[in-house]
Amino acid sequence: MGIVKIGTVTIYTGDCLEVLPEISGVSGVLTDPPYGLSFMGKAWDKGVPGIPFWDAIGRACLPGAHLLAFGGTRTYHRQTCAIEDAGWTVRDCLMWVYGSGFPKSLDISKAIDKAAGAEREVVGKKKKLQSYGHNYVFGQDVDRGGVQLLTSPATPNAHLWQGYGTALKPALEPIVLAQKPREGSFVDNVLTHGCGALNVDGCRIESSDPLARPYNEGNNQVFGRFEKLGNPVEPPGRWPSNLLIDDSPEVVGLFPHSTSGSRAEGVRSSLGYMSNSTGDGGPAIIGSSGSAARFYYCAKASRAEREAGCWDVQPMKRDESREEGSPGGDNPRNRGAKPIHNSHPTVKPIALMRYLLRLITQPERNLILDPFAGSGTTGIACALAGIPCVLIEQDPHHVEIIKARIQWATDIRQRLGREPDLDLTPYQTKPEPKDNDQGSLF
Repeated sequence: MGIVKIGTVTIYTGDCLEVLPEISGVSGVLTDPPYGLSFMGKAWDKGVPGIPFWDAIGRACLPGAHLLAFGGTRTYHRQTCAIEDAGWTVRDCLMWVYGSGFPKSLDISKAIDKAAGAEREVVGKKKKLQSYGHNYVFGQDVDRGGVQLLTSPATPNAHLWQGYGTALKPALEPIVLAQKPREGSFVDNVLTHGCGALNVDGCRIESSDPLARPYNEGNNQVFGRFEKLGNPVEPPGRWPSNLLIDDSPEVVGLFPHSTSGSRAEGVRSSLGYMSNSTGDGGPAIIGSSGSAARFYYCAKASRAEREAGCWDVQPMKRDESREEGSPGGDNPRNRGAKPIHNSHPTVKPIALMRYLLRLITQPERNLILDPFAGSGTTGIACALAGIPCVLIEQDPHHVEIIKARIQWATDIRQRLGREPDLDLTPYQTKPEPKDNDQGSLF
């Protein structure tokens, strides 16, 4: 078992069941555990962590500590039951909704023709779906140029099953919110142990709409209303909800009063933030009352964000069939020939983890735990905020990625002397080395 400390983040290499007995005083857990979907054939994703894991995590936590754990839509129930059976109290289910998922579906008609040994007639072509060089629509025909071939059914059964598949497009990930049993009331617990409450004001959603209600004589105890001496007091933003969204047309279009996710001038949607120049409150889409502006906004991690800080990590082996000059190598949309330094397949957006971290951040006593660290995004959020954090990861290569990313985030905070604003784009390109410089970010 190896231990490395970078800034406020301590990184353990090893099995979390072996490491967790050494950890104590945890005030909050923010983690993205395996979903048990055998994602991309990875051995670590063969099953959902069971009761022993969540029991060990609970033993490392203070009474009242909150747990936020991502899950898969097909296996979330098993994860949540295991957490509850380990003694945690399930408080809520958050949903991160996005529009950029790709359907992992088998084309039944094509599969029938393939099984019958029948050749389908090519009737057209279109650009294939791309995601880091992989084609995620199983059963479709793709030529060497990266173009999807449109074919017609060749057998009667294939005609019958034309248009049928095996899966829907993924568009959300659930996040269980649980709490270790408190000692006494909420008040007793927070005063005794320094944790046990959610940072509501720190995660309010910025809004241009008036939020205070008119004063109503004799009825000034309406929950969520801000009033003082008969005059409405404007709250600092909308109350944070259990729905987190991106601003893709598919998602924003779900809201009937939406203004199509209109944004403050000059703000880019790929940054994972909206309209918040101070970084103190929850990012938001600017829109009318009743629109998507009511919810926290965060897009999936971009390629530049995933790779930031990992420039010197050994890259994943390149697909030589997609090199320049080879068949398919002239496709400008093809990412398969580009080296991928951060090869972890399930990297969460930094902005999303920063928001969730803020939700479980306590006023004074903080120690965050991620026992399934993966690519270390929880640690990045903690490093940027200057909050102590413990990461545990058993894959040595993933630990190298974690260390590089945490060093990158630590350098940013040390250089600025504070938590950076939400826009990390200026730090996502490899800096040019200076004279007598040993590779510092700045």
